[in-house]
Amino acid sequence: MIPLENRLKRSGEIRDVIKKGKTFSSPAFFFRLKNNNLSVIRAGFVISSKAIKKAVLRNKIKRRAREIFRKLLPDLKGAFDMVFIFSNKSRDFEFKDLELGMRTVLKRSGLL
Repeated sequence: MIPLENRLKRSGEIRDVIKKGKTFSSPAFFFRLKNNNLSVIRAGFVISSKAIKKAVLRNKIKRRAREIFRKLLPDLKGAFDMVFIFSNKSRDFEFKDLELGMRTVLKRSGLL
């Protein structure tokens, strides 16, 4: 489980990162990144019910993404808020493919 201090909890915080953050993309998701004034990295995970209709599948993708983020968290540098926005293509990705995509995007953004 991701520690509480590393989670974006309020929808307003997530909306702010989506509006003002810098965008990076992967085949399975979009990644938004924004500086914060805290000393921690915080993340949020979003999947629209329009993109993936079944709640079971949306929750499965979010669980996988949170676990990958939890494993990568000690290696991340800086103080940023980030949001992973998953598309309907993410339903076809296995755990290892999501992990590779997240690593690639985080390296491109300079966090890893």
